[in-house]
Amino acid sequence: MRYKKLGRKHANLFLILALCLVIPESLYAFKAGAHAVMSNETAYALPPQSVIRGALLQYPEIAAWGSTGPDLPANSQGILIDDAPWFEAYHYEKVGTFTAELLRLALRSNDPKNIAWAAGWVTHVVGDLYCHGVFVNPDPEVDGVYLANPDTKEMHGLLEAWADKLLFSDKSNPKRSYTAQNMQATFRSFESLDVRNLMANATQNVYGKSPSPDEYKEWMDFFKNVYIDTGVAGGTNWVYDNTYGEVTEQLREGVLRYGPFAGMTRAERLDLAYQQAKQLCVTLLSDAERNVFQGFSDAWNLDAYHLDHRSIGTLTVSIRTADVFQAGTDDDVFFGLIRDDGEEWKSPVLDKGSGLLGLGSAICNDFERGSNETYYLFVDRGDFPPSRISQVFLEKSDDFLGGGWKIGSLTVTINGIPYFDGTVNTWLQDDHLKWTGAVQSVPPQHIPVNLRVNADAVQDRVEIQAVNLSAKTPYTGPATIHLQHSDGQVENYPITIGINGTYSRSLTLRPDDLIQVNVYQPLDNNPQIIYRGNTSLKNPSVSYEAIDFNADVFNDLVSGTIGGDYSGPVRITVTDDEGAMDDREFSITATRGYFSQMIPLIGTNRVSVKVQFEGVALPRGGLFKIPNLDALELECETTGPSALKGTVSNRAKGATIPYTGDVMLEPLHGNNLAALTQAVAYSNRSQLPKKSKREVGNDTNIGRFEFSNISLVLSLGYKIGIEHDGVVKYLCFDPLEEMTETAQRPVQSDFVSAVNSKIDKVVNPVQGAVLTQANSMNTSMGEASTANVAFIQMLPATTQVDTVWNGVWETNLGSMILSQSNNRVTGFFGDEEYQLNGQVSADSLEGVFTLDGLLGEFKFTLYDGGCAFDGVSRFKGEDSWEQWNGRLVAPLDNDEIAPGENTLEGVWFSEYGAIVLDATDLGYTGVYGEGENTLEGIYSKGMFKGSLQEQGRSGDFQFTVSSDEKLFKGKFRYTGEEEWQTWDGWKKK
Repeated sequence: MRYKKLGRKHANLFLILALCLVIPESLYAFKAGAHAVMSNETAYALPPQSVIRGALLQYPEIAAWGSTGPDLPANSQGILIDDAPWFEAYHYEKVGTFTAELLRLALRSNDPKNIAWAAGWVTHVVGDLYCHGVFVNPDPEVDGVYLANPDTKEMHGLLEAWADKLLFSDKSNPKRSYTAQNMQATFRSFESLDVRNLMANATQNVYGKSPSPDEYKEWMDFFKNVYIDTGVAGGTNWVYDNTYGEVTEQLREGVLRYGPFAGMTRAERLDLAYQQAKQLCVTLLSDAERNVFQGFSDAWNLDAYHLDHRSIGTLTVSIRTADVFQAGTDDDVFFGLIRDDGEEWKSPVLDKGSGLLGLGSAICNDFERGSNETYYLFVDRGDFPPSRISQVFLEKSDDFLGGGWKIGSLTVTINGIPYFDGTVNTWLQDDHLKWTGAVQSVPPQHIPVNLRVNADAVQDRVEIQAVNLSAKTPYTGPATIHLQHSDGQVENYPITIGINGTYSRSLTLRPDDLIQVNVYQPLDNNPQIIYRGNTSLKNPSVSYEAIDFNADVFNDLVSGTIGGDYSGPVRITVTDDEGAMDDREFSITATRGYFSQMIPLIGTNRVSVKVQFEGVALPRGGLFKIPNLDALELECETTGPSALKGTVSNRAKGATIPYTGDVMLEPLHGNNLAALTQAVAYSNRSQLPKKSKREVGNDTNIGRFEFSNISLVLSLGYKIGIEHDGVVKYLCFDPLEEMTETAQRPVQSDFVSAVNSKIDKVVNPVQGAVLTQANSMNTSMGEASTANVAFIQMLPATTQVDTVWNGVWETNLGSMILSQSNNRVTGFFGDEEYQLNGQVSADSLEGVFTLDGLLGEFKFTLYDGGCAFDGVSRFKGEDSWEQWNGRLVAPLDNDEIAPGENTLEGVWFSEYGAIVLDATDLGYTGVYGEGENTLEGIYSKGMFKGSLQEQGRSGDFQFTVSSDEKLFKGKFRYTGEEEWQTWDGWKKK
């Protein structure tokens, strides 16, 4: 979103086409590679018996797709005009509710594919929170949330790109370099209909409407075929151009001078963000398997840190301009909140017109007559709690040429809860430039109407389908077709949708128009019950836009297809990325949707194909491809422990020219094991019987090669490569990458990469070498398991008692630490470490204690699932019992909070209850007192400082730790308070 409104201007289409692939730079947090490895590492961090762990490991490619799922809707043309509503919804609106619903439906389906997708989605959401909050937003060259500070988008995108390369390179399992082919392997294609239906159902349940499964497929295809395949996004080749060394050098910089992450470099903050995100993912997913979803929050804004003490996590404002004469405006419009004491917060200028590209040209106009716009606003204040918001307002700047603006309706949602939702019907003009409305305790009831529109610019026709989602019946009644022309003219067509929920009409459309269908209709004139729905603002479809083509560098051939059975002119442009040659233009003619042209190509070229329709170049947003060697099929097989032979086949239609260049063989993991070996391929139709290979035409298109005396290379993994005009194609085998398949030779996968380097999970073809490793491993494990069973059977039988009392407890007699061994419990409580010991029987613990030299007895009984106890105590010789109740702060049999030496990790007693700290790589997280209070912070140079959450309140703390790390003198304050309060503590365990 952009906040600077620039007025009505025409779109610079040429600039959009030139920059279309820059879009993702300013949108993502962790990018695709980092999200994928996060989903994989989370799987291994889950308990071995976890259903979600099993699904993630069984379908890692689906988990990877799910982990980039919230970003997929950005892979569309709508993002050019800042109209990617599902990208925005998945990031800023009811994020917690949707993520929980997606995971709940997936678990209920018992389908591991659905579960892998949904769990991957969870890792994306959590990863975004921590990546932005800990790594990106605090950076001195970013300094803030993107929604409120879009001018730093370049550095924002660079940080994410550097993080992507580093995390993918360091944390892939098995370890892989960050290349197009490895990204393609990570995001392997799969039959996605089930997960697309899962997405549609979850989205419908939460948002009242949903994209179709086909729309999800379009987003996925764009992501795989353009974003991953070319590596061009957020600038020229941001994905693959930066070397690992360049990235690590950049991440050593960016040291912060203040704040909770003071003194930390970018690399340190990145690692902290990654580890904390993984920890929360494990918690949320483990809870979900127990049908507990309380950890998900609709206050999550994926551009911001969820622990940054803001009062408002998400603020969504939807504004409908009235559909009356001259209701629209180009003047600046603001939205605001009013606190119960009169204090106001006002947004920057509301403007979706400049697009996420930030081109400075209003591609679509806000606040046109009959239009609907939704804005996701960022409130960077901690003193506007939702409970104190009494009013909302809309304000317009002084009237300009267009005069006033009539507001139709307004919807305001804070942290997923409606605060205002209703009709306004008010003019802002002349001296009346501000409208104010009280927040509503009972918002109107919405009857959601799902609308689908097919606007065809070739046929000049609009078809609409409308469904009443509450009744699951067709919607019948008023609607409006809203049309924005490229020349700035706006038309609205009031229509009535028929009894079968459909409407169609002829309507003159151009491919650069923008069309939207809206329903906002009170039921029987009752303003508290409203039929409501709208489509996103989008261009009409053009069948000729479905262009697909291939740039064959070996056969110097560009060929492809065009939808709509297109016959007419086609323009092919060949540019050179290194500027070694001028652009070349070729004008040819397509016939019945097919075109082909012989064009000399080299590896540094970039080929684009366009057609013109009504003055608009198609496809909108541009389409280019890099020359490839797809026509050459590389196959090989071993002929013994030290020999390898194979073929290179030219699979192009009608091809007769064989590959006769060098075939390169080298070790997969560096060149230190053997020198680069070359074998010249040759062509001979008599050496390979036709029956032993696929039928691909005349076998003069086959080249052959052979290597010998290479046993060491074969056993350790190898790479076979061919090269032509600067394009390289590899077939790789890594014996460590997969050992479960039974293929006897490497198999090429079906994806295409920018440099055609292909790494496939295949079995070592070397007979008697690594091929049997998996079987021998399984055998060894089986033998070990048998031996272990026998050993266990020889042990003497013992009575096993759950160690439910192990832990740190907060009681009315002070903090307490208990340690349980079988049915015996010992421990101490209070500042002076008064001793107690007892015996467990079922849910009860009974025993004795000492206090100031006096002996007493106690009885505790667990409740609330073992998280609390009711108890009594009395001194010896006394008749009456006194209450002694407690609640668990943290269990001590959990490795995550195991105490350690010479570190803050462990148990501390303080004047505000026990504190249990858990060390992460670069900081500490912990719990304290009663009520699930939490804190997290950074420890550096004797100072431990960070943030806290306490029963709905947030705050900051600063502890000065003694040199022996046994005491701290500290202070804290709640958000919105100026004065600090003391908080001292001492280490107990």
